This record gives sequence, C-alpha cells and structure tokens, in this order.
Amino acid sequence: MLSSSSAPPLSRRGFLLSAAGILTAAFALALARRDANKSAQRVANSVLSAKRVAPSMWVGGVTNSSAVIKAYLGVGMRGQLVVREVGNVAPALRFDIASAAKGSAIGSAHLTGLQSSVQYEYSLEVEGRRVSLPRGRFKTFPSGVASFQFAFASCARTGSAHQVFTTIRNKEPLFFLHLGDLHYSNIAKDKPALFRAAFDSVFTSATQSQLYREVPLAYVWDDHDFGPNNSDSLAPGRRSARVTYQEYIPHYPLGAGAGDVPIYQAFSVGRVRFLLLDVRSERSPADVTDGPRKTLLGSVQKAWLKQELLATRDGAKLTFIGSPIPWIGAGRANDGWAGYAFERRELAQFIAAHQLKNVCFLCGDAHMLAADDGRESGYAGTAAAPIPVLHGSALDRGASFKGGPYSHGYYLPKQNEGCFGWVEVRDEGARIAVDFSGRTHRDEPKIRLSFDCTI
Repeated sequence: MLSSSSAPPLSRRGFLLSAAGILTAAFALALARRDANKSAQRVANSVLSAKRVAPSMWVGGVTNSSAVIKAYLGVGMRGQLVVREVGNVAPALRFDIASAAKGSAIGSAHLTGLQSSVQYEYSLEVEGRRVSLPRGRFKTFPSGVASFQFAFASCARTGSAHQVFTTIRNKEPLFFLHLGDLHYSNIAKDKPALFRAAFDSVFTSATQSQLYREVPLAYVWDDHDFGPNNSDSLAPGRRSARVTYQEYIPHYPLGAGAGDVPIYQAFSVGRVRFLLLDVRSERSPADVTDGPRKTLLGSVQKAWLKQELLATRDGAKLTFIGSPIPWIGAGRANDGWAGYAFERRELAQFIAAHQLKNVCFLCGDAHMLAADDGRESGYAGTAAAPIPVLHGSALDRGASFKGGPYSHGYYLPKQNEGCFGWVEVRDEGARIAVDFSGRTHRDEPKIRLSFDCTI
C-alpha cells in the first residue's frame, strides 16, 4: 500500500520565483500607501496580480469571546476589520488592524467582546474603503457543557492545493488543528524572508486560503516547517522561524511570552482543554545519550505542561495533547518520542502518579491514519491509566508508517490521496464521548476509535 503523491515538490527555481513574487507584491503594496484615495483598491489589485489567489485574511486564536485575524495589508499600512454577526442586523463591530512587525506586510487584529457560540463574518477596509477580497467567517467557541467537532492533520507539500483542504472546510469543523509540516521548505538559514515566502505559498493556495479564511486555524510546527529534516534547537533558522510564526499565525497566547521563544500554547472549548507542544525549537540533538539531560520540550515547557495537566483536574474534563510527532514507538534513533524515552516515561509516570484522567494524544509527522485505545501507550508501568493516541495524516504527502503498534490498526494513504483526522466530542454532562475517524479526501472513514471519559 506504500505510495507517494504524483505532485512534485516545489523546485528551487520555483521557490525563488515565488519569493520574488512575494517581494514584488510587498513593494507594490508599499507604493499604494502614497495615494490615500486609491489605497484600498491598490491593496486588492497588488495582491490579486502577484498571488495565485486572493488570500484575503485568515483566522485563529478563537475563544468563546475573542479571535485573532491576520491579513495581507501592506508595509506601513493600517485598516479596519468590519465584523458582523451572521443573521443579525445590529451595527457591525470595528477593529483596527496594522502590521504586526516592522517592515511586515501582514496586518494583525485582536477581536474582543464577542459572544459565545456565534457565527461571525468579517471584511477588510483600508482608508475607509472596503478591499474587494473575499469575506471571512468563523464561529466563537462554546462555554460550559458543549458538544463540537474538529479536524486535525499534518504534512502538506509547500503551497499544496489538494482537495483534502476543501473536504475539511465542507465538513464545517469548529476549528482545524494543524500539527506541523505546514510546508516542506526545510529552511536552514536565519532569514525571515525565506520563512515569509514559505508562509505566503500556503496562504495563497487556492484550497488552503479558503479553509483558513473560514475555519479557525490552530497550528504548531514540526521539522520541515521549522528547519531542515529532523531539526532541533540547533537549527540555523530558529530565531527567524519563531519570529515569523508570530508575524503570520493567529495563535493563542504563547506560554513563553513573545519574541524569540518557543511556540507552545493552550486553549479550551467548553470543558475540553487543548495543549499544543513545540517539540522542535527546544529539542536536544538526537545523538545525545538518552537520560535526564535529553529533552524534546526543554525544562520550562515541560514544567508548563505539567502545570497545565494538573490544572485540568479542577476544570477540564478531557485533555487533548497536540504532539507533532508520534508518541508510540521504540528505538533510540527514532525522531519521535521513542528517541526521547526517558522524558516520555517521566511524563507518563506524572500522568499516572497524579491520577490525571481523560488524556488523549493527537499526533502528526507519520503519514498515516492510526488509533490506539491506550493499551500500547502507557509507558508508566501496569498501574498507568490508558492514554488513547490518534493519528490523522498526511494531508497530501503520500505514505509512511512510524511508531506502533496501534490497537485499532493503521491506514497508509494511496497515491494522490489526502488524509485527515475527524473528532466528534459529545459532552452530555455526566459523560463525554469521543468518536475518532481517520478519513480520506473523499471523506471515507478508514480507521475508527471511540471512547468514553469518566467524569
């Protein structure tokens, strides 16, 4: 069943042409600032002429009362986001949007004061004129006892326009969790322009741009979108990766603050908590001898993770840990948690010792669909509570098997097939049920696992 996508990776010449196009667009946007009467139309024209599609805006960092929106705005330009509740004739909300970083063409706005579980639409105005780019939409998260659905996946070719992104959008998940390898640029230089060009290739994809404009994005990187293959804290582009992530990605508050910091973060939906890990920018090199000094997370992120897990005992009734690499597996040279077995055992024992219930890992990196009900994933001894593990990849990168074994099996994508994970959370008050299905871009379920949470 092993296969690979027929679409070739982006060539070096193609990448350079793409980067040149981005710089041309940024220059055109800067010139547009000179003429206030025509600036809004010039923003639209320069984006439309230099990109494959009009990327407009993209949304993430959504909570029950707020959201973060990014947009191609133009260097030094300012504008407003016009936000309306769908189906409500009340006056629109307006939020200022401006470049998020010096010399950046990406605008950023933090929307606050929103209502829980409400569908909103948004558009962009520059110099008082609406920019003729597609509108966006999103739904704020619910509070308290609430059921919802979300999609998760990883691993897409640079600038992929695969049908899988349209399939995910059409299923209308509450949000889309991307667990790394948003692109495969493998950047090995400390140059923000290279990371910006890679992000631009993603947000101008015909299918991805529409998905991220209409479905909130939560995203943490893996190796190929952070640095070279199997990259770690010594990656040459670490600083640029961290800074441009914050420039382009509408993220949740980072646990380490802002600037040249790792990107771990957390958010809640109803009574469910999501903890997203950075397993690259603080990682020890793979050839370090396994033991207390070898780490995937770094001491500060690991302390944060333990604190977050303890906090769930008094709040969340279910916790998903977003891990961009496989949790299950063996082998010292493994790029997943297996290569850092001492730290994996430490975390598993922490979960068991503190009797933390209802923890589930969502994993990326491996190009497969897979599920384990906890019988293979404890790593803390026979007294450990089972920890379900779910895999939902690859978006379009062909097949690769990693880790295992998996109690409920695995599925390797066929040629040209895209895959993703679909999770339905049903909170009934006294009981929370989770139904996972690993699906293809034709929305065909290939792997299933259901489990109940003890409240």
